[in-house]
Amino acid sequence: MELVLLVIFYLFTPLIILHLCHRFPFVNKLGAVIIAYLVGLLVGNIGLLPSMGQFLNDFLLNNPKATGDDINLLLSNGLISESDVTAFSIYKLRDLLMSITILLAIPLMLFSANVKQWKNLAGKTLTSLVIGLFSVVLVVIIGFFIFNNQGMKDLWKISGLLIGVYTGGTPNLASLKMMLDVDANTYILTHTYDLVVGVVYLAFLMTIGQRFFHKFLPKFPVD
Repeated sequence: MELVLLVIFYLFTPLIILHLCHRFPFVNKLGAVIIAYLVGLLVGNIGLLPSMGQFLNDFLLNNPKATGDDINLLLSNGLISESDVTAFSIYKLRDLLMSITILLAIPLMLFSANVKQWKNLAGKTLTSLVIGLFSVVLVVIIGFFIFNNQGMKDLWKISGLLIGVYTGGTPNLASLKMMLDVDANTYILTHTYDLVVGVVYLAFLMTIGQRFFHKFLPKFPVD
C-alpha cells in the first residue's frame, strides 16, 4: 500500500506543480524544477519515508545491482531490519520510475523542436556553442585532476554526469546515469549540488549579472 501511494505521489505531484506554475505567476517565477526539488527535500527529510541503515547503504554502494533476494537474505540473517527492506523497495521503485521518465522525456523534447529553424541558428550561435562545449570539457577535466585521489568514489562518472548536464540538461544527465551505471545516491548528490550552484548563479544573472557583463561585453543588438 505504501508503494502504491508513493507511485501516486510521484505521478501527480509534478502535474500539480505545473498547474500551479501556469495559474500563479509568482510560482512560475520560481520554476517547476526548483519547486519539485523543494518538495522532494521536504518529503525526504521530515521522516515520512524510511531511510536505509548504515549497513544496507554500504552494502548497496558495494553491490549496486543487488536484488530483492539479496536483501531478504540480509533480513533473514538479522543484518538489516524491516524498515531497511521498505527503504530498499522505495529505492528500486524510484530507480524504475526514473528510467521510464527518461525514455519518455527525450522523444518529447525532440517532438517540440522546430527543425526548420535550425538553419537560422548558425554563425555566432554555433561559435558560442563550440566555445561553451570546449569550456565545459576543459573545466571538468581540470576538476577531475584536482579532486582525483581525494577519496571521492567514481569521480570519472561524476565528471561524465557534469559534462552531460552542462551540454544537454537534466535529461542528458539522467541518460548518462543509466549509461554509466551511476549509483542513485551519487546521481542525486551531483544533481543537487548542481542545482544549488545553478540557483546562486541564476540569481546573480537576474540581479547584477547583466550590468557586470556589460562592462566588458557588447550589448545584445535589439532590432
